[in-house]
Amino acid sequence: MNGHFLFVPPPEAPVFRPNEEEFKDPLDYIAKIRPIAFKTGICKIVPPKTWNPPFAVDINEFRFKPRIQRLYELEGGDKLRVPSIAGKYLDIFKLYKLVTENGGYQSVSDLRIWPTIAEKLGYQATRHASVIKQNYERILLGFDVVVNANGGNDEDVQEINYSANNELKNLRFFGAGPKATVPIIGGNTDRNCSTNLEEFSCRVCGSGDDEADLLICDTDSCQACYHLYCLTPPLTSVPKCRWKCPDCVRRACTLPNELYGFPQSQKTYTLYEFGVQADQFKAKYFGTEPCSMTYSAVESEFWRILQEYNEDVVVEYGADIHSSDVGSGFPTWGRIKTLVGTAEQLEEAKRYAASPWNLNNIAVLDR
Repeated sequence: MNGHFLFVPPPEAPVFRPNEEEFKDPLDYIAKIRPIAFKTGICKIVPPKTWNPPFAVDINEFRFKPRIQRLYELEGGDKLRVPSIAGKYLDIFKLYKLVTENGGYQSVSDLRIWPTIAEKLGYQATRHASVIKQNYERILLGFDVVVNANGGNDEDVQEINYSANNELKNLRFFGAGPKATVPIIGGNTDRNCSTNLEEFSCRVCGSGDDEADLLICDTDSCQACYHLYCLTPPLTSVPKCRWKCPDCVRRACTLPNELYGFPQSQKTYTLYEFGVQADQFKAKYFGTEPCSMTYSAVESEFWRILQEYNEDVVVEYGADIHSSDVGSGFPTWGRIKTLVGTAEQLEEAKRYAASPWNLNNIAVLDR
């Protein structure tokens, strides 16, 4: 935790407190407050004190699998680890812009102007030039390769010598592919044919020589050929896995992202067990008793984590736990049959099961 972070909460959402008469008809009351709540998109309705339904869940029988939420993946993306140099976060956008303005990575390297780039970024020229170059290679150079490899504006694509760059040798999309002499098996299981290499030429040099070094793209609709030594960066041996050509990789990288979602935990909790787990996490993380933590302190820590570049917190949480699967926190007619209690308790459960403010009922009310 960082004591220097100051979180200023937004204004509270509107809070409505209907009286007994207003509370009788949910839809009429919601229509009444709609012009106000519409402006904020959210509101809170506090029922009269006389409306206090019992908690209808057995905390030892209610079971569910929580989701795993990595706070650095909120909003559908993995948080970039921005490097810190000399106690200052590296401005990646400015770095990319400066390198581009000076002719690109290869030009900056050939002209040995990384010290100038470092100085313009506010660092010591000779001391930090090397680490800035390394961070450019690690974070930005792969982006350049995917965007520009045989598919951007052909007349503007710069020739880059990647052979000396160890970082790019580890990029997955340049590493793996089938040996060119083995049968190529597409999505159709009936198709299984050996490719005649003499019919193909390298997309880079145009030659069909050195057949042993000629790779064939695994995409059925492509099957473009490339020499090992014509790739950027060049490969030293034939990959043992399926291999996609740079064009296919670039197209795949520009497709819309798949639907995003948080993974499910492998562990099933009862509601009681989940409460114990939550208290243990809070005690360990905040270093104090869970009951002493205020909502505002927890909220402030949440936003502090999100604005940090290099801090990760992973939590479990319950979401999309449908009442039709595990039951509702409100009394329902289906559950009343199995309830055990006094006649007064059963009568109270029936009253709340029929209440129009019961969330199981409010969605199906008629106007």
